Amino acid sequence: LELVISLHAIIKAGGVYIPLDPDYPQQRLDYTIQNSGADYCLTQQALLQRVDHFSGLLINLELIERELTQQPLIPPELNLQPDNIAYILYTSGSTGHPKGVANSHGALANRLNWIQRRFPLDQHDSVLQKTPCSFDVSVWEIFEAPITGAKLVIAKPNGHKDNAYLSQLIQQQLITTLHFVPAMLNVFINDPEAVRCTSLKRVFCGGEALPIALQQQVHSTLNTQLLNQYGPTEAAIDISVWECHPDDIASSIIAIGTPIDNVQLY
Repeated sequence: LELVISLHAIIKAGGVYIPLDPDYPQQRLDYTIQNSGADYCLTQQALLQRVDHFSGLLINLELIERELTQQPLIPPELNLQPDNIAYILYTSGSTGHPKGVANSHGALANRLNWIQRRFPLDQHDSVLQKTPCSFDVSVWEIFEAPITGAKLVIAKPNGHKDNAYLSQLIQQQLITTLHFVPAMLNVFINDPEAVRCTSLKRVFCGGEALPIALQQQVHSTLNTQLLNQYGPTEAAIDISVWECHPDDIASSIIAIGTPIDNVQLY
């Protein structure tokens, strides 16, 4: 929960967030810290040893809890522009070395506004947040639900790897909306419990090619929208979408679809 609150707080304060995944090797974390030149590091007591090379201001969320209750309730006055950076994610890219990819408030706002117009959420929806924060899908999961009135359900750490746990969570929390990479969708849909996840209204898929056979299996198992998305980390989550249909069997591949608002594909 502290992660989600902290990311919203950083954005609200006009800062840039750079996630550090504690499951990553120490060398990768040290490189990200050094390369990004971050000024502050928000962490918790149990993770302090993972950031002991950080030379900026270290903020232990558990130690400032009382101080936070004394802060004013009015939002900070900001002069943010669309080109201001909202977040930086580190990806290996084609070089084999991690590189920081910066995305702007304008790009993020465009993506969030587009998906709300195209596939609107409301107070009756529940969105499952299960993607590790070092991947850009987590940006959509974390920010879309709170700005639309939908319920945000946060999976336990590493819960995205536990298929039985995910199926149970979807059923218990009546999840309507979630995202899978095709490989994980394949594992999920082949589980006997998948057919019980009847609350699902839309399943977004992306990160790798979506096989025709997997699309057909999803539609034969669940009565849900299946949406194939494409987008590199550099382009604020997704830049195109294709809505799959059960009778789309003429083609040997599934298209990446048409561009989102204010985006062109070449």
